[in-house]
Amino acid sequence: MRVVSLCPSNTDIVCALGLGHLLVGVDRSSLKDPELAQALPGQGRGVADVGTDLQIDIAAITALKPDLVLASLSVPGMERNIEQLQAARLPYLVVDGHTLAGVQRGIRQVAEALGATAAGEALVASFAEALEDVRARSREARRRLEQAGREQDLPRRAAWEWWPKPIIVAGRSSWIQDFFEILGVENAFADIEQESRPVEDEEVLRRAPDTLCASWCGSAERRMSLARIGRRAGWQALPAWQTRRIFFVPERLVGRPGPGLARGLRELYELFYGDRAAAMERLAAAARLAPDATVWPQV
Repeated sequence: MRVVSLCPSNTDIVCALGLGHLLVGVDRSSLKDPELAQALPGQGRGVADVGTDLQIDIAAITALKPDLVLASLSVPGMERNIEQLQAARLPYLVVDGHTLAGVQRGIRQVAEALGATAAGEALVASFAEALEDVRARSREARRRLEQAGREQDLPRRAAWEWWPKPIIVAGRSSWIQDFFEILGVENAFADIEQESRPVEDEEVLRRAPDTLCASWCGSAERRMSLARIGRRAGWQALPAWQTRRIFFVPERLVGRPGPGLARGLRELYELFYGDRAAAMERLAAAARLAPDATVWPQV
């Protein structure tokens, strides 16, 4: 079977199922991810580059004569990929993945389509177990902090920032909402029904999150820094700034709706309740941030 994946989350699912050898073409971000590339034929050298997740190379995909193209609608703009696949009359599957439950449905979709139902169920079970482990550990960590009288150290109200200008935050219909629920905190923008939405600075300040997680997508990722956040008007008065709970997380750990989200959630646990300093160092290195990106500016 000849399979093409149009985004890293789908590549992640195929490889986690042990079926990376079926891939004849993948998106450019999958090829650039060292961990994903390791699981691809020839460590990435044996598969074709079929463009980016938002600008696919339909001619290259057609030339590969795929039996199945694994598509996605997890990012606005991906619908254009579907239109091109339909016009080229290529067989495709839109993989679910807007929430953590959707990720599990997506794993089952891909596994069934590739004739690996048992492997799919095993992967879903492993993923669900990882989520529940973080839920239990978060509950215990919060209990310990409360019993120790350290309520000031408890994160309670968090915001998630996908893009800096305009600020785009995660809403209720997303796996970020699920992350926050597992970690025991409120999503400051849970009333937004969409997966994400642009907001003004004033709206963030008004909602006053005591924790801010930033995972800027694409080329903006390497520019994440506390200095940039601190230069926003009024943001140094934000509870998240005052409590020093502003965290930067690489998009590949938390922005791809596949089994790899479990790893991202574990890192968030460490930021919220565990060895924060070590987690911040790991994540800064993974995102290739500037050396001073996580240094708190002098007020």
